[in-house]
Amino acid sequence: MRGLTRTIDHAIMQNNACNIYKNYFEDIEQHELIEQFTSKTVHVYKDYLETKRSCTYICWSEEGNHFASAHCNIGQRRGTVTDCYIWDIEHPNSPLQKLIPPYQTRCLEYNFKDSTQMAGGLFSGQVAIWDIRASSTPVEVTQREASHNDVVTRVLWTSSKTTNEFLSGSTDGRILWWDIRNLTEPYDY
Repeated sequence: MRGLTRTIDHAIMQNNACNIYKNYFEDIEQHELIEQFTSKTVHVYKDYLETKRSCTYICWSEEGNHFASAHCNIGQRRGTVTDCYIWDIEHPNSPLQKLIPPYQTRCLEYNFKDSTQMAGGLFSGQVAIWDIRASSTPVEVTQREASHNDVVTRVLWTSSKTTNEFLSGSTDGRILWWDIRNLTEPYDY
């Protein structure tokens, strides 16, 4: 214990010897940026519905040539169009595919090992799973009783060996761990 006390005392004395309020870089000259930053718009991808909706989430496929966008009207939860889109980056005039969830979608995420699978967080608190090869509608949606109590704000696939697991987070303060082979209830650890 005495050896430890000596070591701690030595470290504290060294710490007290440093002037933490001194500005060590006062004499360094400020340089202006040489390169001016610019950007230009290459493509515009639009939601062509009459009712204006916000784009709430964009996710890229692992192939890099497609991305998905979630659109919703945040102020109006019922009675609105729920479509989300998958876009080809080279063709901005029309979406490659339309996803039709049962409720407005707040977020989408591609499975990083199988880009034909997608998970989406819904305004109802549920999570939807799509196989985009098979259908525009979800192949499965979590049960409302086992899901979140508020809007799902983020879904994230885990890097498990099977890539069947993902997490969902919500404004209800909970993070749920799901397996797409059994979406009746989340994992309970």
